Amino acid sequence: MVAGILVATTASDPRPSQSVLELAHAMLAQERKVAYVRPFFERSDPDSDPAVRRMRELLGGDPRRARAALCVSEADRLIAEGFQDEVQRRCMRLVDPLVAEGAVVLVEVPGRQDRVGSTALETAAALAQNLGFSVAAHVEDADGGPDELLSRAESVVSDLHRAGAVVGAVLFTGASGVLSEAEAGSSPALGGLAAVRMLPAVLPEDGAAGQKAVRGADAGLASAVEALLGSEQPGTTALRFLHDLAARAASGRRRIVLPEGEDPRILRATSALRRMDVCDLVLLGNRNEVHQLAAAEGVELDGVEVVDPGDCERRERYARRHAVLRAHKGAGLEHSLELMGRRAYFGTIMMVHLGEADGMVSGAAHTTADTIRPALEVVRTDPGVSIVSSVFLMLVANRVLVFGDCAVNPEPTAEHLVDIAYASALTARRFGVEQRVALLSYSSGTSGAGASVDKVRTAVALLREKHPELTVDGPLQYDAAVNPGIAASKYPGSEVAGEATVMVFPSLDAGNIGYKAVQQCSGAVAIGPILQGLDQPINDLSRGCTVQDVVNTVLITAVQAQTRPAVPVRRSEVVGP
Repeated sequence: MVAGILVATTASDPRPSQSVLELAHAMLAQERKVAYVRPFFERSDPDSDPAVRRMRELLGGDPRRARAALCVSEADRLIAEGFQDEVQRRCMRLVDPLVAEGAVVLVEVPGRQDRVGSTALETAAALAQNLGFSVAAHVEDADGGPDELLSRAESVVSDLHRAGAVVGAVLFTGASGVLSEAEAGSSPALGGLAAVRMLPAVLPEDGAAGQKAVRGADAGLASAVEALLGSEQPGTTALRFLHDLAARAASGRRRIVLPEGEDPRILRATSALRRMDVCDLVLLGNRNEVHQLAAAEGVELDGVEVVDPGDCERRERYARRHAVLRAHKGAGLEHSLELMGRRAYFGTIMMVHLGEADGMVSGAAHTTADTIRPALEVVRTDPGVSIVSSVFLMLVANRVLVFGDCAVNPEPTAEHLVDIAYASALTARRFGVEQRVALLSYSSGTSGAGASVDKVRTAVALLREKHPELTVDGPLQYDAAVNPGIAASKYPGSEVAGEATVMVFPSLDAGNIGYKAVQQCSGAVAIGPILQGLDQPINDLSRGCTVQDVVNTVLITAVQAQTRPAVPVRRSEVVGP
């Protein structure tokens, strides 16, 4: 069930629409805990917004349960500056605590806010998807008779559907007696909806009167409420996943080291993470150069620790420890001192390994090998796996998929595929993705033959034997893994086919090409590569990474680090600009 209803209205009145009042009253009559959020309002003070005031009166005067997110002028400014997602995040930050308190949340997006996003309906649809709410389309009578009203309703519903919203009902006002539910139900665009409800045209002038005037939960409206709240969950959007990821990172604050402190992307990502206030950051680099570049980029580093790898005391201390760790390989102090001049060694082996940071993110200016090699020297692998591998979290079409291995192992054996699949399933679970594991190939089931297919078949058998708790199948072609219709013809009867969430590719060629193809052709957000199999969180970046890629990977690393005790932050070492 969904946790709330978003009412997308064509009304331009700043007061709450009659449909919202009716819905709120109906749910109160059902003894539900109800809250109201108006995402956009005209005045600088949300308490002065008429809709918020009236709904607050209806809900017993509780200011926590009738609130507004941000004024239109502020939303306009954020959008003009390229922060469209921030508008949605602020709404989510307001709604989420109400849902956590067990309230059914009514969110109303008025039709006149065309300035917020492309159109009001697109904004409403995007917000409904990010919140996971169903949509009630509220359509006002335009004094043109039932045909015009029906046409208007069909247009609104079609626009919402095209924008990806799950529409559960159409609510009419101002049309009593001119359009019946049967007439609305005969429309191809509206007939499939769970409920189409006629509402009265009278809109009371104040909240107290409104409380008396609305009819309450008669059978038809109660049925509409049940249909709206019983709608299928729309899925997880990329923005919702990232929003929840940031919330998880903030809930157990960790300290992450970024070795490439003189890279402008790293500095801008540091600024973004600092604003989000989700983790503590350590930048490696020459202090003067880092602060000069930060100033040139307009980045403030108050509260961010900057550590110079050339610091003699640290470098010698780390080198002595490294020499001990690698003595069995013949490493001497002089060699270890030379290695400590390399950022990845300094950050990975010493800061993370010695417990002076909880995790590390590197690779904006270094290769994957540069990031992984130091970790493999002293960081152990997780129990149950013998190799380090990688996955990408693919945020696509309101779902999250896990793709592995796409960055580390060129030609994994069947045994390696078992470890990759197991580690990928653990990563999926850690980030809230259901674990249905598909081992991919160019053949589904027994339809093909060849060394690669045989390797996958062997891996599936070994995986089932070694990890019977996993839901796994293969070999599967990608289309049979993700498309239920194709799965029904190519691989019927499988628990995984058509519903797979964890995709294990047979080689690095396939994995790397596969994730990039999905990313570029579908617009999916790809987070990674996330290294897995290490017992400490160290992650790699692409040298072509964006600022958002850095932010996402730091958030992932911070959440991974929460499985271990937090490193205490020595505030005396935090250096301002």
